[in-house]
Amino acid sequence: MTRSFVHRGFLLLWATGVTATILPSNALAQRGESEADDVKERVAAFREARADASGQIPPGAWATAWNEWQSLSPWSASLATDASWRPLGPFGMFGNQINFGGIGQLVAGRVTSISVHPTDPQTLYVGAASGGVWKSTTGGATWAPLTDSQCSPAIGAVAVDPVNPALVYAGTGEINTFEFAGCGVLSSTDGGATWSAPTSNPVGSYHGKILVDPATAGTSGQTTLVAATSGGLYVSTNSGATWTRKVTGVAWSAVALPGRPGTYFAAVTSPSRTPASTVWRSTDGGATWVALPTPLSSMYQVARVELATTSASNSTVIAFAADYSTRKFAGLYRWSEVTQQWTQLPSSGLVTSASSYPFTIGEQSEYNLVVAVDPRNAQRIWVAGVGAFLSEDGGLTFRSVAKTVHVDWHAIAFSPSDPDHMYAGTDGGLYVSYDAGRTWRAQNNGLAIAQFYPGISVHPSGQWIFGGLQDNQAAYFSGSKVWSNFATMGDGGYTAVNYLDPRIVYVTHAFLNFIERKGSGLATESRSAGISSLDRSGARRPLVMHPLVPTTLYFGTQRLYRTTNEGQYWIPISTDLTLGSGYITTIAIAPSNPNVIYVGTSDGVISRTLDGGITYSQFAFAVSRYFTRIAVNPTNPLHIVATASTFGAPTITQSTDGGATFYSSISSKLAGIPVHTALFLPGTSTMMFGTEFGVIQTVDGGTTWTAGPPGFPNTVVYDLAYVPATTTVVASTYGRGMFAFNVGPSVAVLRGDIDRDGAITAADALLLQQALVGVDLAPLTPYPHGDTNCDRTLDGVDVLLTLRLAVGLPNSSSACVGTVARPGTMEPGRRITVLAN
Repeated sequence: MTRSFVHRGFLLLWATGVTATILPSNALAQRGESEADDVKERVAAFREARADASGQIPPGAWATAWNEWQSLSPWSASLATDASWRPLGPFGMFGNQINFGGIGQLVAGRVTSISVHPTDPQTLYVGAASGGVWKSTTGGATWAPLTDSQCSPAIGAVAVDPVNPALVYAGTGEINTFEFAGCGVLSSTDGGATWSAPTSNPVGSYHGKILVDPATAGTSGQTTLVAATSGGLYVSTNSGATWTRKVTGVAWSAVALPGRPGTYFAAVTSPSRTPASTVWRSTDGGATWVALPTPLSSMYQVARVELATTSASNSTVIAFAADYSTRKFAGLYRWSEVTQQWTQLPSSGLVTSASSYPFTIGEQSEYNLVVAVDPRNAQRIWVAGVGAFLSEDGGLTFRSVAKTVHVDWHAIAFSPSDPDHMYAGTDGGLYVSYDAGRTWRAQNNGLAIAQFYPGISVHPSGQWIFGGLQDNQAAYFSGSKVWSNFATMGDGGYTAVNYLDPRIVYVTHAFLNFIERKGSGLATESRSAGISSLDRSGARRPLVMHPLVPTTLYFGTQRLYRTTNEGQYWIPISTDLTLGSGYITTIAIAPSNPNVIYVGTSDGVISRTLDGGITYSQFAFAVSRYFTRIAVNPTNPLHIVATASTFGAPTITQSTDGGATFYSSISSKLAGIPVHTALFLPGTSTMMFGTEFGVIQTVDGGTTWTAGPPGFPNTVVYDLAYVPATTTVVASTYGRGMFAFNVGPSVAVLRGDIDRDGAITAADALLLQQALVGVDLAPLTPYPHGDTNCDRTLDGVDVLLTLRLAVGLPNSSSACVGTVARPGTMEPGRRITVLAN
């Protein structure tokens, strides 16, 4: 039944209590669902949150929003403590990798592409799913971001010129997910120090591969490039200045045939997905292309084909294919330039069932499908999906390998100068092997590309931060650059930390109606009883803690649930608060009056209760939108802002009377930039918002807008949180981890006194050292006390300064160890006398 809603109108009020049948939860059973379902739901949720009324993301919408973003004035605040945002990481995450044997290794976010320097295997570039291009000159031991200011954070392909390695190309938009749209091909002539972006995007929105032609490589204006993109197969003969589409469809992969200059192969899926052929060949440097016979039988609808060649053979191409309808492995094939035929390889031992997780190719092949052939031995064929397999007999038989590497593979690369030196890119970051793949180790220290979902929580002290992650469970910050994983689900969602006891934290599964309660020294428990597994819900399953009673929490499906006993049992306190097909995406409790609760939905409804859930009013709008967050003024329970991420709809809606009237014009000057979260800055007129490209703010209710503060990468911001104790704003991103900004004076602390006993001893140095390797010090926290050089990060230098002071050795006058200094300042505070003991 369709309900009619009126803009700014009062819609529905029920004055009686809500009753409902409480269904037993199947959450524990649901946790065994296929990881493939998470991939589908994640992609669907991403697009649903941005789609217009037609259900599609309008063509050019991202470009229009990006142009408006660039026109915003920079923010200036002379009273702020910090000059710019500072990164919190995680610069690697420790723990909870037992499923794939990675105990003791640091994981990161999703690496989609790898390109290695032609003569120096220690220099390489990686593309992150939504974290940009990163460079290492130390084989992955250290990293530096290169494209934080560019037009798209999503990287699908990176390629280094094999003749002049100062020339680097990056294809924006990740074809594995079709999430963040790209802006074309970025190019650099100085090893990634600076980049040129196209004024418009002449190629597809998502990249699978960029091929640099070896025969014409080495110039910044005459090199032939081949780009496999979502818009088709493109060729440039002038180093990317202009492009020509050669084949229509979705181009997944492109390779050059070694020893045969100008001979390329490309895998393309036609728009109908029932093509007569899926692999194309050019023998004239990309000028013309001819379709080869399809390697697959007619029973398959091809979704994706990945190609590989090897320097060990100038006549062989390997094709690794997946079926569209089933998303499963469809076959491994070898093309011979001699016979001009495909041969299906037996592939005995190649496990494909999802039930064999994690040592399987799996059933999500549009997301992760990788093939590579050893440059020195054509018999050694690597294939990977969820896990990796190796054949040493030319594809006759395979065995499961690289079991210590994080699941979900997206790239394999060999060093051109030393093929035994291999790299792998997965959902857990970058991994390296020095012995042709027999052993692997993570190289993620410093690679800050974590993808945080909405729903971070920050302890009021600012000493703990919690957040759910794409395919890396959840993680928490306690001062160290290296964070610690927690939770037992693949994709963690909303979190809520007990502000009276930070040992207790709750985390939801991003795609299931399931909640865990965890804590330091406490057993992990399911806290989902009473929440129906049949309720509608999306990737945003909001979980919010009562601001005064930490044992009371709220959870949203299409109904609003409440628990008063830490989740031991949940009771619905509303009926369906959507239009009938949506789900709750945001819950906000007024800090000054917890009986006032607001709820926003995916189909554009805002509900409000003034009596703690007994009665509700509902409001909807002439233009539907996907509400992402509702924020309540900390001193006025009737002043709210509601953000939305829908292209073509108002993205910030404000009410100053609890919903009796709404004002959508507050975002009229933002030209459709999706907005994901909002924050009232206490004691000021400033409202801050997290958008598709960074943080913006207004001090006059939307009349004027500014972007910044500086130091923030251009990537999506899903959360903003204010920490009163340190007057800090924390921002979480989907691709570049978290950042912090001090907006005013914070509480001074004795630097070096980790155990808070008023003295600095060797025990403090030991505690800090333990924290840096991932040991949980709760209830103590190493930051800010352990930041003994006041550089706002924790590392080995802080340990050394603490130990030197503890044993009576002199330190540099610039060190703040032994002083009472505020977090966020570089200035030493009042120095005290510390006795070594």
